[in-house]
Amino acid sequence: MKWKLTSSTKRALWSGVGIYMGLWTITGTLGLLQVDRAFDEEFALGSPVALTSPSPPIQKVPTSRVHYARITDPGGKTSLPGIPFRSRSIGIPVGPFLILDEVCVATTPMAAFSGRRLVFWFFGYTGWMPLKTWWTA
Repeated sequence: MKWKLTSSTKRALWSGVGIYMGLWTITGTLGLLQVDRAFDEEFALGSPVALTSPSPPIQKVPTSRVHYARITDPGGKTSLPGIPFRSRSIGIPVGPFLILDEVCVATTPMAAFSGRRLVFWFFGYTGWMPLKTWWTA
């Protein structure tokens, strides 16, 4: 049996593919910028002594943004930057509204995360879930 597409079906199919690719392109341009900005806002503050010092109040300081390097073992050969710090890979749009990236964040000596995450982006809203975790503290 041979499938035969009508011209209106072909037009609808190409329109659907065009819309899908357009949304993917928007995610790769506008989405990457907004996800990076949201990452900076989410991990903007930290403390080098929080949870390790018994004296309250804990002072919050801005975290430093460092160049991303995958840190899979904080006790290994790779030395950690001064805490608090944050770093993020560039990110890859894997589909419309979906971005895959890697982050390494240490907001306090006892609160850190390094891993790969899937970011859902929708015109200003961002939410993420970890896919692979290399270490947490």
